[in-house]
Amino acid sequence: MRIFAIPVLRNHFAYFCHGKPKRGTYLSKITDFAAKKWDQLYHAEKTSWKGKLYITGQQLLDRIDHQEYFLKSIPLKEEVEKIFSSKENVNVKNNIQMNEKGGKFAAEEEKNNDVLLLYPSKVVKPEQVMTTLEQMLGQRLPYHRKYMIYSALCVPLTSTFTLIPVIPNIPLFYNLFRLYSHYKAFKGAQYLQLIISDKRLMPTDSNVLDQIYDGIDLNNCDILDENRIHRIAHEFNVLTIDVDVILRIILSTKKR
Repeated sequence: MRIFAIPVLRNHFAYFCHGKPKRGTYLSKITDFAAKKWDQLYHAEKTSWKGKLYITGQQLLDRIDHQEYFLKSIPLKEEVEKIFSSKENVNVKNNIQMNEKGGKFAAEEEKNNDVLLLYPSKVVKPEQVMTTLEQMLGQRLPYHRKYMIYSALCVPLTSTFTLIPVIPNIPLFYNLFRLYSHYKAFKGAQYLQLIISDKRLMPTDSNVLDQIYDGIDLNNCDILDENRIHRIAHEFNVLTIDVDVILRIILSTKKR
């Protein structure tokens, strides 16, 4: 598992997690199945109720905070422990060995389950990256816990909604989705906080990110542009770096 700290503009970061356990749980299989079904609605006629449902649903998804997306992408602690418990315990070096060849990043996987926190050292200091991340966890943990409880309490109410038999119970499905999202974000924040407390999160400067950020002065109000975002996703082969998410951060910041 690797975490990317992407400075978007001065004092604003987008965090992304890359790397999921290969062994999926029943919960992850169910959510993957639901995601595929939802994606199928994209191909429905836009004027049909399925098409309108998809458009409305996407508008609701666009309102989800980018920090929630990040925390949801962090694997569950139980999933990671299940994988590492099946491996032999070996002693490894504490230092991280990294090679960057042809603009590609290749990290030697650490068998003691350390987590790399990659950042561009030319534009941000490791202390700032860690401080911002810890502050975010301090805010998001109680937030997701509260709304996870609210969503759970609303399940019995929304389960009583019955429309036309052909049309599914949309309020219930959306409420279950938000319950799952808050649960995943809460557990992800908990696990990341544990990693930090165990001193397993290792801030690591990346030459590739430094090259991509070359010529940008965030202190002079420069903004990370879309082409550089695509370069980051391409160089690290990380599709989870969502251009739309970063652009929403920029727009929301400009409105303040």
